[in-house]
Amino acid sequence: MLVSDGFQVVRTDEDGRYCLSKIEKRVKFISVTVPAGYRAERFYQAVEEEGENDFHLQHWNASGGSDFSFIHISDSETSEGGKWLEEIREYVAHADSTPAFLIHTGDLCHAHGIIWHAEEVGFDTLGIPAFFAIGNHDYLLGDDEERPPWVGYYPGVQYGEELFERRLGPTYYSFEAGKIHFLVLPSLHAHDAEPDTSFADLHEWLSNDLALVPPDRGVIALQHCPELGTYVVCAEGREDLDLSEKNLRAVVAGHWHANQTRRSAANFLSLLTTTPKCGGIDHSPRSFRVVYVEQQEIAVETRIGGVERQLVIAPPVPREEGGLKVVAQVYDTARPTVEVLFAIHREGEKPAWQPMRKMGAGWSWEGAGEMVDGPLVVAVRASLAGSVILEERRPFSPQDAPPAVNPSTDWPVYLRNAAHRGIADSAVEPPLQLAWMANVGGHILHGSPVVNDGRIFVAIADDDGENRQGLAALAGDSGELLWRFSTRDSIKHSPAAGDGLVFAVDLEGQLYALAGDSGELAWERDLGLRGGMGVYEGVICEKGIVYAGSGHGLTALKSDGTVIWQNRDWRQGETCTVTPTLAGGILYASQNWGVGLFAHRARTGELLWKVDRNDIRFRDSSPVECDGSLYVLAEPHLFVLEAQTGEVLREKELPGVKSTATPLIAGGLILCGTTDSGLIALDLENLEEIWRFVPSPALTPTMPYTREPSRGFEAAPVLSGRVVYIGGLDGVFYGLDVDTGKARWQCELGAPILGPAAISGNGVYVADFAGNVYGFAAG
Repeated sequence: MLVSDGFQVVRTDEDGRYCLSKIEKRVKFISVTVPAGYRAERFYQAVEEEGENDFHLQHWNASGGSDFSFIHISDSETSEGGKWLEEIREYVAHADSTPAFLIHTGDLCHAHGIIWHAEEVGFDTLGIPAFFAIGNHDYLLGDDEERPPWVGYYPGVQYGEELFERRLGPTYYSFEAGKIHFLVLPSLHAHDAEPDTSFADLHEWLSNDLALVPPDRGVIALQHCPELGTYVVCAEGREDLDLSEKNLRAVVAGHWHANQTRRSAANFLSLLTTTPKCGGIDHSPRSFRVVYVEQQEIAVETRIGGVERQLVIAPPVPREEGGLKVVAQVYDTARPTVEVLFAIHREGEKPAWQPMRKMGAGWSWEGAGEMVDGPLVVAVRASLAGSVILEERRPFSPQDAPPAVNPSTDWPVYLRNAAHRGIADSAVEPPLQLAWMANVGGHILHGSPVVNDGRIFVAIADDDGENRQGLAALAGDSGELLWRFSTRDSIKHSPAAGDGLVFAVDLEGQLYALAGDSGELAWERDLGLRGGMGVYEGVICEKGIVYAGSGHGLTALKSDGTVIWQNRDWRQGETCTVTPTLAGGILYASQNWGVGLFAHRARTGELLWKVDRNDIRFRDSSPVECDGSLYVLAEPHLFVLEAQTGEVLREKELPGVKSTATPLIAGGLILCGTTDSGLIALDLENLEEIWRFVPSPALTPTMPYTREPSRGFEAAPVLSGRVVYIGGLDGVFYGLDVDTGKARWQCELGAPILGPAAISGNGVYVADFAGNVYGFAAG
């Protein structure tokens, strides 16, 4: 095996002996590259200037085979355990095969986080080895004077990584599992305090380490910051070291608080994982990843956090060809689903169980059975790992046919129009009945279904790299899949439809225009955002003009793909879920964790004004324009701006609005979705609270830095007549009275709903995180 002093790397002889002959004063540790099939209680020791450093290894079968798995977490930023850590511990105990190790790719966060993780996250607590990479918030100052609040300190440390080294050892090292050589690398590009380690130090060690790795062995880098281009390590006076030429299979990272699985420019897998304890900055659910390695091929499974023994039977739907369609949502963070069975029977009869089929992203299971006369019971039994059995029953009365749903009007963009008013022409009164449901194969995130020419278009995301991402078109009256188009990367927000085309932009900033009737590609354009944090904003289309992208990629195009203008006045900030708003000839676009809000002349792209205030820089939901005013939520405020000039007319402190829910202006009210206080209705004139509707706790938290129990809404409310329709993170679709906030109707669907509904004719269409699209009609 390999042994290193952080600079030299040598291989032991057949008896396990080694010699490092030139131990310099700069050397801090002697470490071993733990080989596949073994584990070490500690893989590093403080250096002895004279003498020996002996390492004791134990057999560890979980890392010995060519096929193995490991767990990835990042950015926990905590000094306490709780549910998130218990979920990982329980997953390890009940997994089909024991994961080889856990890797935490940094931001344990400040001194308290480093100390706590060193004591509480390891083999004794998890049952598997734990390795740590250092993050930017793990580099600490030595005093508390004149430091920003996000920078940590620890009394007396002389350089940024000193406390990390004291508690967790070297910040760069290697180990092996299966046929993979893992490199744990420091965060030298991003650090809150000056490191002692230099790029020259890293380059020297890395060159020596990789020189002893067989060229046919796969390499996976584990580090804090993502890498999406070619991966070159540079140091002054040294030849550039291109890791992508060293059989680099993947870079596993965090830092952005986002779930992404992308292909880099050099074709290695770039895997990002959000925090395990709260929602991501990209509003992804809190989660951990299980990475499967078969030989040198990599597969990824995201375990969504916070979900415990969830089993919900969706409203059964009679099928046109006869019988009954049964769909169940089954999920548990810590215990994978083993088998799901269903039965349709009369009350009092013994169920005859039949197997169900897993659909799409893994929450939903489907079965079809025969109906008999009389009141029926639909029963579902789910087996989870660890011999846990869940069972649920739902009464059902057969009907001649599902209600007819008629999508007679268009809802072609997010919240119906480019001003994001979210108000329907038709009054669809509850109670609603489910006419149809369809699963599109991947997750559906913050966008809504859009309706055009009787078709429902939905955007699909896939954060596991299984090529489920893309666009789907469904028949609005039946849910029949008309076509499906695979995009290069996930689409995280709403598409837009117009001029016979449907437009969408993927995470890499690739803009697609597809024929609405066939799904054939009409044209596509790279918006110049590849390698960045990703495009989470939706697309809008009005009067033959398409607006898409963000920062320097924000572009206005004709529907034939001809570019009208492209923004060069401002860059992207952090991941931003804000779709642009268009009203009165002005395009409003946002920058998260940056300036905040920009106004461009829609026709030319000229920057008219920007709002550069610290209290408007956190941007998660789209502005909405109404009667010359622009309503903007920015944690922790509601702002009312003069739409033409950007002048702040009014503001109200409103904590907890880091939600993607765009406000709804209707009936003299402003309806605001919140992170933990449900849906709040404010008086349009005086901004005083009129009513508040609080849902059940979220199945999983999705808002940034929001933890359980969370009782908020990510989906924007929409209005039909006097009814507000809104989907909850609790998996329930609600119809509320707009005047009182009281629930007039609700339907439990069983998976989180992250995006708003669309209303067309007598139909209400909504999608859930599990990839199900539902077509409801007034009963």
